Amino acid sequence: HTHTHPPLPALPSAEVDRELAASQAAVAAHTGQPAGVFAYPYGAISAAAKAGARRLFRGAVGTDLGLVSAASDRYALPRIDAYYLSPALVPHLHTPAFRRYLCLRQQLRTLRRRRQRDWEGF
Repeated sequence: HTHTHPPLPALPSAEVDRELAASQAAVAAHTGQPAGVFAYPYGAISAAAKAGARRLFRGAVGTDLGLVSAASDRYALPRIDAYYLSPALVPHLHTPAFRRYLCLRQQLRTLRRRRQRDWEGF
């Protein structure tokens, strides 16, 4: 999630690189191993953030809901919230109905983000 958790699209490339490297160094200092996967703060992905993630990590996730497939962008992986990992829902993760449900939830999430941005403009 970076070192100080800023929204990465607002930063110049050099600052993005510093945030990513400091974050990876902090994880390595605590665990003895560098982090392999990165999570974009607030799910905000920029070209500079994606380029930095490519240099330092094996993959990265945003906040788009979905299941990873062979066609997924390794540096903009979708994910599901931990809520969906309850024992009752796990057997349904790969069903068409669950995929439709995630698609609907993602559409609602996108609308909410747009609405928040519109309100911030006032």
